[in-house]
Amino acid sequence: MFKNISLVIAIVCAIYSSIESRNCYPPCMVCKCIGNDCAGSGLFPKGSRYEWPELVATHEKDAVNQVLNSNSVVTAVVIYKQVTNITDICCNRVWIYVDVPGGNGIVQNIPAVG
Repeated sequence: MFKNISLVIAIVCAIYSSIESRNCYPPCMVCKCIGNDCAGSGLFPKGSRYEWPELVATHEKDAVNQVLNSNSVVTAVVIYKQVTNITDICCNRVWIYVDVPGGNGIVQNIPAVG
């Protein structure tokens, strides 16, 4: 069973990489902080941002670009809000929940590290 799941993940990553022109997100870097609580953790370059409240109600592609441009350590991951609830706390990911799937969503949460 795990071999099949790995294959599916590999295929999804390959499709994502070809569409978005970047690599699939890296493995979770587990941490104990969320958002601005991560400041001073030593995990991020000086001047990095940890939260983006101004991105609520913006288009998902604009949100992804702003997150990636203001923190070089994280990967922005867009998730359709109705499908799942992520419980991982990863210092190298920013979960961006959107209202509709397919690349045309509007951000529903305050994107934050963790």
